[in-house]
Amino acid sequence: MDKFSIKEIFEDEINSLWNIEQFRSIPLYDRGYAIPDETKTKSLLFVGINPSYYLQ
Repeated sequence: MDKFSIKEIFEDEINSLWNIEQFRSIPLYDRGYAIPDETKTKSLLFVGINPSYYLQ
C-alpha cells in the first residue's frame, strides 16, 4: 500500500488557505483544522474544522 505524507508535501499550502481572511469569520475558526498526517495514494482527502476541540 503506497502512502505519502500530507504534512511534508502540503503543509504550507494548507496553512496559506486556512489563513485567508474570509475564513476567520467561520464560527469555530479558532479550533484550527484537522487533517490526517498521511494518506494512501489515489484517495480522497478531507480537511475540516478540528472535531476534537474541548469545549469548556
